[in-house]
Amino acid sequence: MVNRIVNRRLLWLVPCLVGTTVLIIRSASHFFSGSHSLQQVFIFLTALLTLGLLWALGWYWQQATPPLKQGLLLTFGLSMFVRILLVCLTPMSSHFADTCLVMDSGSVMSHDVRPYDHTDKVALRNKLRTDNYAFLPPMAGSPAEWNYHTSSHLPLGMLFYGTFDVWWPNVWGYRLGFSVLDSLLGCFAYWWLWLMIPALRRTGQPTGLLNYLKKGMSGQSI
Repeated sequence: MVNRIVNRRLLWLVPCLVGTTVLIIRSASHFFSGSHSLQQVFIFLTALLTLGLLWALGWYWQQATPPLKQGLLLTFGLSMFVRILLVCLTPMSSHFADTCLVMDSGSVMSHDVRPYDHTDKVALRNKLRTDNYAFLPPMAGSPAEWNYHTSSHLPLGMLFYGTFDVWWPNVWGYRLGFSVLDSLLGCFAYWWLWLMIPALRRTGQPTGLLNYLKKGMSGQSI
């Protein structure tokens, strides 16, 4: 009976392991079939780091107390439900400037084009600018404007978008991927409230990290 309960609790590992394996294979195949440049190395490392952080969050959730675990699960579930519903009901958002800009930036990175050097691989840049992938006339009207927009993100953001483009190079993948990240951000907000509001925990005096945070909020420590 105990083994059966444990096995049920571990059922969530199966799809997570399958998904992680698929994404690692996609990242590895993209890297080994490419130019092996330093930019591609960093994209591959960004993919591994992202997956590692997601597994660390899963481990933390598994170790949490039942009330905190339920709150995090409810927060993530409701957030994902609302976002998936919005993605399905707003196909017009797939052509918004922000969406197309992020996708084009990711495409530049995954195709091993140096984003901040507008003279790098001019022919490939022109091909990426005029293809149907995330095409938006105001941004793609001229090479100078497209180059400006696709290089308007910070390096870590560019690496992250390049990772997304390796994993799922389509607008639905981007939008659903960001929905997952936004929902996880909601979980961080809930976790912070859990640390700061005793009524959520239904426990006694705070200890450890919580006590340190409360001192910091009251000005008693940095």
